Amino acid sequence: MKEKNLLYLVATLFFIMFSILTVIFIENKVIQKEMSFHWENEQIITRLFQAYTNGKSLNEIIENDYSTINSLGFYNFYGDPLYTYGNARDKFNNVTRKVNINKKNSTIMIERDFFSPFDPTKRIFEPNRVTKGFKPRNEWSPADKENLIRYVTIDVYNDIIIYFKIRFKILQILTILLLLILVLFLVHIYKKNMNYRNQIEDSKRLVVLGTAARTLSHEIKNPLSIIRLQSSIIKRSGGEKYDSSLKIVNDEILRITELTERVTDFLRHPSGYPERLDITKILKEYLSKNKPITLYVPEEDCLLYMDKNRFISIIDNVINNAIESGSPIENVEILLEIIGNNIQIKVSDKGHGIAKDDLESLLDPFFTTKSKGSGLGLSIVSSYVNAVKGSVKINSELGRGTDIIIVIPRYKIVKEVQQ
Repeated sequence: MKEKNLLYLVATLFFIMFSILTVIFIENKVIQKEMSFHWENEQIITRLFQAYTNGKSLNEIIENDYSTINSLGFYNFYGDPLYTYGNARDKFNNVTRKVNINKKNSTIMIERDFFSPFDPTKRIFEPNRVTKGFKPRNEWSPADKENLIRYVTIDVYNDIIIYFKIRFKILQILTILLLLILVLFLVHIYKKNMNYRNQIEDSKRLVVLGTAARTLSHEIKNPLSIIRLQSSIIKRSGGEKYDSSLKIVNDEILRITELTERVTDFLRHPSGYPERLDITKILKEYLSKNKPITLYVPEEDCLLYMDKNRFISIIDNVINNAIESGSPIENVEILLEIIGNNIQIKVSDKGHGIAKDDLESLLDPFFTTKSKGSGLGLSIVSSYVNAVKGSVKINSELGRGTDIIIVIPRYKIVKEVQQ
């Protein structure tokens, strides 16, 4: 858990750090480009202002030298126009600090107040100083303010800077997304490696457990045979008065024998010896042995490629599970269906049902919700089904019964894949 928390912390810090660096880098590039653009336009504004004060024709200058200008406006202290070109506004109301970009027309609108101390532009006038023959600012009369330029607006065609800003904004977003994907990928790889490591450790433990279980099962069979033999001798020797006790002994011997057989069955290689099986025929033969279970089969042949004994063990365990759940055997149903490239075997019962919290653990070895039972039946089913690339799903509701759905690839599909 500590390793997992540390991983998430490192991944989060990595993502935040590189995201911030990426944003700063791209923003700096955009700012550099904008500053270069602003400097060029400030020079244009200065030249046009000087040309205007010298009485030159701005229309001719703009059309000959500055064809990128869409509109230009000079305004006095009261916002009234002194000169307009193109679609410049008729009245200047206020200065917008930010640059306005018109993506549709590929133009950029720049507004300036020559007397704003916060405006980062080359100011033509300075307070209390005579510039180019003008009076000091504090001596200007209303008439002076009507004729002097204070505000300027210029609308310039520049699809390059617009494209540059849009491109870098997209690049900024994509870079952050790529960093996020990279972090998630690293987390995924780490978690996958951790799962592999845990699986290897579990496999090692299972190998040791399997070896011990096989040895134990083998060693238990010999004492059980001796106990069963001695029980028979006692009964034949006139021990009728011990019949009830002998019955208990024999029942327990039978239970232990079945348990050892189930353990052995669980530890066997799940694939076995695969062959072509007509499971409709096998199920009918199996159910004909005093098992009044309803079987629904399709008209088409249901063919599988797996070990016959493994398949019978699957059906036997599932049906026993249904009966042990409290369902009358006549209420147990088996439905065979061909769905695409798979055969679905659905075993339904009307038993007590299974609690929702227990469903995820039903396929685990030795897990059981019954007072009696080894907890290996459904584990054996899962092992054998997984060996043939199938799947097991359990749907259950308390008081309504359980559906065990087994899906196994059809014989035809399996053979095509093998070829």
